[in-house]
Amino acid sequence: MKTLILLLASSLAASAVTLTGTWNNTTFGSSGPLSFTYDINPPDPNFSVTLDLDGFVFGSVDPDPLSMTGLFSNVAAGDGTFSNSPLSHPTFGPVSGTVTGLSAVTLDMPAVTEAGIVSATIEGTLTPTSFDGTYRVNFTALGDQGGGQEFQDYAVGTLTAAVPEPQTSLLALGALALAIRRRRK
Repeated sequence: MKTLILLLASSLAASAVTLTGTWNNTTFGSSGPLSFTYDINPPDPNFSVTLDLDGFVFGSVDPDPLSMTGLFSNVAAGDGTFSNSPLSHPTFGPVSGTVTGLSAVTLDMPAVTEAGIVSATIEGTLTPTSFDGTYRVNFTALGDQGGGQEFQDYAVGTLTAAVPEPQTSLLALGALALAIRRRRK
């Protein structure tokens, strides 16, 4: 795991990486494009993250990108926290998140501003070239709306993104060079 963290940190040194892909609401069948950009520059403990979900997110309009800043509490281990504080996003509200081992990522949106939505969470795994995650959107309690039909009070889905091909090749070459250099030492 430490090799993966060093590999990711070395591969991304002094450059932002943008992953592109799709989000899929598996409850209602909607989907749209997404981009996930992170800028990590070791040994600097500061980093930035931008998540852009396009399409009818939350069954509504295409929200503005969500930009967050973070701080590694332990740069070598890849552990840190990030948020959009002190600002609040017009759609997602206040957002906070954690990264553990520079691979396990969580985002918490406890006060989504869209009508009928209480909160949302995202959990996923980050690699040097991809992000795979799941999300859950929690609705206000609907309960029995008459006629005995109970409505589900949440929706779930997936988020999948990868580095576009030319960038993937450059990261792979950087990783290979780093591995060869370490073997020779």
